[in-house]
Amino acid sequence: MNTTARFNDPTEIFECQSPSAPSNISVSNWSVLRECGQEPLQFYWFRAAVRFYNALLCSDSSTLAKVLKADIAMSAINKKCWSAEFLDALHGLERSGDFQHRVRTF
Repeated sequence: MNTTARFNDPTEIFECQSPSAPSNISVSNWSVLRECGQEPLQFYWFRAAVRFYNALLCSDSSTLAKVLKADIAMSAINKKCWSAEFLDALHGLERSGDFQHRVRTF
């Protein structure tokens, strides 16, 4: 995530224009959200995706394990599957290569 970037998504713009956010600011929107005790929407999505992935790994269901392995295999071909989007979300993180390797070698 680029912490100096301005938000372009209408939902993010609305979030920054909430009554708790100061108006007419010249700092990045990320700092404003942090000052207001809020995280960007992408953070909540990413955290939920990691929890979902961890729940799949910890599940005792062999069917879920097969589905996850098939989705990970499909991510190399189809960029619209869940695993491909999850792997794409790992870009920009420190040690993202390690995380992507561990997901692909599940």
